[in-house]
Amino acid sequence: MSGNERRSSRRTKKQVVFQFAAIGEDGRRAGPAHGLLLDYSFAGIRFVTAEQLGKNTALHIELEFAGLGKDGEEWRSAWGAGEEERLAVIGSVMWCQEAADRTGQFEVGTRFIEKAAADTLTAA
Repeated sequence: MSGNERRSSRRTKKQVVFQFAAIGEDGRRAGPAHGLLLDYSFAGIRFVTAEQLGKNTALHIELEFAGLGKDGEEWRSAWGAGEEERLAVIGSVMWCQEAADRTGQFEVGTRFIEKAAADTLTAA
């Protein structure tokens, strides 16, 4: 991405790996799969994964923020008291493209749709 990004996001300086699962039209979850967080904002996340995901694919995302530090945690607290360290949401794929600097990987941009039960992904 260029130095003149329009998106207000926070880049991660740490390797934050998280789990997600694609949700089919029938509500069934495929996965879980793993992603590497690149950046995040109040509206969504951008990550890298080995999975090629179609536009508008629904995702159940569970992300631990522990270890990221205090880099604007106020946006995390908007999800509710006590949820500042863990994010469990349903998101939607806005775009997916081959990662320029990671062979065989895909860069994915998502937007958050709604909260999800934190234990749904691991119980699936």
